[in-house]
Amino acid sequence: NVLASVRSSALRFVCAVAYDGTDFCGWQTQLNGQGVQDVLEARLRQIVGEVTPIAASGRTDAGVHAKRQVFHFSIPETSPSESASGSMKFRGPVF
Repeated sequence: NVLASVRSSALRFVCAVAYDGTDFCGWQTQLNGQGVQDVLEARLRQIVGEVTPIAASGRTDAGVHAKRQVFHFSIPETSPSESASGSMKFRGPVF
């Protein structure tokens, strides 16, 4: 089973993020606007070098802020995982 072999060789990261939701359409990816999920997945793509979907513990609506939104993602063990955890610790203009 290909899926089972991918899961067994993947590293899972659990993260928490705080953000000011004023300029976001909410947490989840939306066709009509920029979600927090879009920004984080774009950053992960830069770090990992491939599309890396994230899953959150919940969602927020447009304009809603969060102090500790928890999400997780998995990457193959062959990804630059040591740099992934350090590279996610950043503050950008959208956080």
